[in-house]
Amino acid sequence: IFAVLNVMTGVFCQTAMENAQKNEDMKIQQIFATRHEWAGKMKKLFASLDSNGSGDVSFQELKVCLDDPAVEAFFASLDLEPSDTYLLFKLLDDNGTQSIDVEEFVKGCMKLKGHAKAFDLAVLRYEYKWMNKHIVDWMGKLERAMVGHLPDEHFSQQEQEDHPGPG
Repeated sequence: IFAVLNVMTGVFCQTAMENAQKNEDMKIQQIFATRHEWAGKMKKLFASLDSNGSGDVSFQELKVCLDDPAVEAFFASLDLEPSDTYLLFKLLDDNGTQSIDVEEFVKGCMKLKGHAKAFDLAVLRYEYKWMNKHIVDWMGKLERAMVGHLPDEHFSQQEQEDHPGPG
């Protein structure tokens, strides 16, 4: 009897594990399908924003299209207000060309979709610390370089003691 129960338990566990794996695979496929579908919608929206058919959207084209209820609804789904248009444009214009191509638009909107994750915030914090350190280092180098080139009356007594200059 124990042998039969052992076999039945093993079959039950194996079936449960296979079903769990299938569910995991189905979730992954669903995520990819949803992203693909959403990217397709964004490409269609981009085509409607590109009023002159150049393959790029300028700030002016984007601004004009925000009067369209469908475009307004799309940006509202990203929790963006029309007053955010300029900042949105700057965020999407990765290469600083003053225009957005379809790749920048899709990639940028995908990043904006949903709420910020702890990872996103950690990346921002890291980048802020890194940039702050480099700016402080650069300012120190600039200050040391300038000390020898400015007349002493530009510095307080404490600054002169801290940075005696050349010689």
